[in-house]
Amino acid sequence: MPTTPNTPDRPGTSHTPHDGDPYDGNPGGGTPRSGRRKKALAVAVTAVTATGVLIAGAGIAEAGSGGGSGGGDHGKRAHRSAPKGDGAKRLCKRAPKIDKRIDRALDRLRAGETRRGSIARLEKRVANAEKAGHSEIETFLNHKLTFRRSLVTTLEQRQKDLKEVRKWCAANNNGKSGNKGEAQGNEANGTETNETEGGAS
Repeated sequence: MPTTPNTPDRPGTSHTPHDGDPYDGNPGGGTPRSGRRKKALAVAVTAVTATGVLIAGAGIAEAGSGGGSGGGDHGKRAHRSAPKGDGAKRLCKRAPKIDKRIDRALDRLRAGETRRGSIARLEKRVANAEKAGHSEIETFLNHKLTFRRSLVTTLEQRQKDLKEVRKWCAANNNGKSGNKGEAQGNEANGTETNETEGGAS
């Protein structure tokens, strides 16, 4: 009876044992496949961990160098010294613009119902909330209205004070008699601008 050659059951497979692999029929030598996979995985994990440590270290070093040299706006503010003057020179320079801003704010507050930011418009909203029975909305708007009305008094008083400031500036060479006004120039400017424009919006 003719014999058939010993061929593998599936293409690409063979019953011939491979040297050095006990799982392929050679129990006597070589490194198991799972062992090689574990070593490769360990090497990959180690490389990723080392990279992460290097990146983190670089970030910390950069942050440290920035803070140490006073970099960034926060660092500059933290190292500012206390004002050494009253900012008279700067205030004298800014007085005309501040006066105009106060005028604009008062004009807006005193305008009619169609002008956003006016007292009359907010009063109309309060009346509408009361008519609709929205008590919570009415309470909120009433408190806002109280503040807006008080703002008129505040700005009117500031207008009077600024008038006296301008008289003083005219009599004192616009505050140039000394260098004390230079130290607080930005603070004087910022205070007047914020309180005038922010409150009346």
